[in-house]
Amino acid sequence: MCKGISSLKICELKKVITAMEDYVEEFIPELLEAIVKGTKKVSEERREEEQELSEETRMECRKNHRENMKREKENCRYIAKDKENYHNNTKKKGKSERNVIRQHSSAKCNSQL
Repeated sequence: MCKGISSLKICELKKVITAMEDYVEEFIPELLEAIVKGTKKVSEERREEEQELSEETRMECRKNHRENMKREKENCRYIAKDKENYHNNTKKKGKSERNVIRQHSSAKCNSQL
């Protein structure tokens, strides 16, 4: 019971605090639920964006890999032609000069030809 000026103010404050507590008890779970839903939605959107980016990146990597393999194969063909030309030009020369061109071509190229 509120008596006097100061006790009246205290009584009103108690009523306000009680009302706020009731509101907070009702509002906080809804607020938390909204935060959780929002966080889940944002994380799902980020995951989707990352997945799209990673798919684009994978496709670009595959494309670059194919192009690199084509270039490498082409380079190996040129090395093989150079080797053949050099070998034909040095047929009459000694084995040591022919071995030089064998060392010139890489094992990778030899395996592709």
